[in-house]
Amino acid sequence: MARFLFPVLLCAALFLSACDQDEAARKVDLSQRKQIQTQRDLDSLTYACLPQYSHRVSYARHHRLVAYLSEKTELPIRQIFPYTFEEHVQMGGFRSNPRTDPQGRGEAA
Repeated sequence: MARFLFPVLLCAALFLSACDQDEAARKVDLSQRKQIQTQRDLDSLTYACLPQYSHRVSYARHHRLVAYLSEKTELPIRQIFPYTFEEHVQMGGFRSNPRTDPQGRGEAA
């Protein structure tokens, strides 16, 4: 019984607290719309993949994804190829955390 009573009381409390008779209703004219311009925080993106394959193979596997993302985000995307895992980690702005990574590879900053 208590299992069903709690959700009912919770819904009733939310419904009663949401209704306020003191506030007047506002009329909204939906025919008057304004296009909102968003401010771009980024002017470009960088796409880097782990150095598992040669740069030529990595480019062949990823360039269509990079082109798609660039089209959808409307941002230019640079595709870069680090030579080592350490170089890849340094590009990402990672910092070392000795408690979680004794080898010092790091976590996201």
